Amino acid sequence: LFLLGGLAQQPAFIKLFVCILVAYGGFYAPILYVNNRATKRKQSIQLAWPDALDLMLICVESGMSVEAALRKVADEIGTQSVALAEEFVLTNAELSYLQDRRVAYENLASRTGLDSVKAVTQALVQAERYG
Repeated sequence: LFLLGGLAQQPAFIKLFVCILVAYGGFYAPILYVNNRATKRKQSIQLAWPDALDLMLICVESGMSVEAALRKVADEIGTQSVALAEEFVLTNAELSYLQDRRVAYENLASRTGLDSVKAVTQALVQAERYG
């Protein structure tokens, strides 16, 4: 800290001010960074969600299972939104190893935090439950 050009020759109150300023920046910079990344990730998922949903509908209507449709959508949507592709891959993995498929769908909704995703996952849960 004192290696900054001539800070060692400054009065004590300036040194104290600089120390407080650096501590403040060191405390809030990571919070701002993480919040910024989370917001960008959420926006990326939100922008790609309608296209992914359309593609998933086409895949399921053509006779694919939900797992195969998720795999296909993850492959195709990856260029538009890496975050959404990763979520679909993770959900597909959860569908294969969790006993209750409902949990995998609810995990997808909670990880994304988007109302539109939550609505679709609730519809998938109801479709699984009632056929």
